[in-house]
Amino acid sequence: MYSYIRMLEYMALLRWLKALSDDTRLRLLHLLSRYELSVGEVVQVLGMSQPRVSRHLKILADAGMVQVRRDGLWAFYSATSHGQAAEFLSCMGPWLGQVAGATQDMDAAEAVMAARRSETKRFFNRVAPDWEAMRGELLSGFDLSAAILDLLPRNAGPSGDLGCGTGGMLPEIASRAGTAIGVDNSQNMLDIARARFAAESAIELRMGELEHLPLRDGELASAVMNLSLHHLSRPEQAVVEAARVLANGGVLVIADFGRHDREELRQRYGDRWLGFDEDDLRAWIAQAGLHLESLNAQRLESGLTLLLAVARKT
Repeated sequence: MYSYIRMLEYMALLRWLKALSDDTRLRLLHLLSRYELSVGEVVQVLGMSQPRVSRHLKILADAGMVQVRRDGLWAFYSATSHGQAAEFLSCMGPWLGQVAGATQDMDAAEAVMAARRSETKRFFNRVAPDWEAMRGELLSGFDLSAAILDLLPRNAGPSGDLGCGTGGMLPEIASRAGTAIGVDNSQNMLDIARARFAAESAIELRMGELEHLPLRDGELASAVMNLSLHHLSRPEQAVVEAARVLANGGVLVIADFGRHDREELRQRYGDRWLGFDEDDLRAWIAQAGLHLESLNAQRLESGLTLLLAVARKT
């Protein structure tokens, strides 16, 4: 049995080394170890034809070195994150970064991510006046604000609404926590919020990206991410940031949609992800160093499922 297992490992190693015997595939692995991209975005970064990129991606996928996440009609590629292939790639990481063109690939990939952020920002600037009504359509009468507020600690200290939009929840958060800090990357959203709460000394607004929050380490006693993660290219990074700005013992409440196939929501609501699996949230919360206290699902009249998670920084 032992020799059989060693033979399987040897065959896997041969398969991986064969997959690495091409400069383009080396560049792809270096790129996809840092970014999750669609085929079109990979084409843009590498400056190659789509058939060529697709062929090399298939070779890497067949070797178990690349994984595919399907989200509605879209497919996104990244380096495999589990198993022996992932361990092998981790060992190869320093050498992959020395491949010709690797530095330029990173610059081009960051430009793609910046373009994604700009597109999202333009969308929310455009829909800012109608956003509260639009979101209400999806919730189908479900009082999500009340459900979230019930999970926040009282009078524990400053609470953040991360992705606050026009600030609909901020007065209630301030009433419960004492101080509310709203963060959003849309100037138009924040302008509406400022006009609404100019006289409210317990409400503060800051512009910034959820993946790079304009908050100090441990500044918040609690935080809310209310239907904001599915608009981000890298939601897992936003969860890590939320953990950073929480004080020890602080609570993070995440509300977002379960995985669905409503492709039309991308256009109407600017969605990057068609919801999440419960395992996605569990993994991101754990990776951020938080303890998951509860995760519940609520079926909405719109046909969507709402996931509500509570995590604590210990």
